[in-house]
Amino acid sequence: MEPWQIWVIVGLLLAVGEVLGAAFVALALGLACLLGALLASMGVEFKLQLLGVAIAAVILIPLAIGAYRRRQQSGDNRAAAMVGEQHYKVRTRVVEHNGRIGVRIDGTFYPLAAQGDEQPWQVGSEVEVLGFEGITAKARPCLP
Repeated sequence: MEPWQIWVIVGLLLAVGEVLGAAFVALALGLACLLGALLASMGVEFKLQLLGVAIAAVILIPLAIGAYRRRQQSGDNRAAAMVGEQHYKVRTRVVEHNGRIGVRIDGTFYPLAAQGDEQPWQVGSEVEVLGFEGITAKARPCLP
């Protein structure tokens, strides 16, 4: 097997590994490996291939992390992502969706955690969302 083929395989494996949620880092490393494949196909010695991959990784990883952060903070989940941050809370009403009780934030439904021994959430009551545990919203009733 040629060295450039090994670089391509490693790059593709890293790109596929991105599906597991590596915050675009695996994808950036996969792209850097493709540069290694290009250098290997041109007959560049292995040390220079590694150097090229390292330089590409140093450039691509911060770009990938920035793209990941922008993606996480954009769209419908902007408010949900900020819930729980200091001085940021969301006031909304309890809704029912497909038989489940929860809240909608920026159009996205989140189930509500049970209140413990207190009575269950009432549809239409106003709550203050304090944070999330997984996709489940933690909230408290708003005071009148």
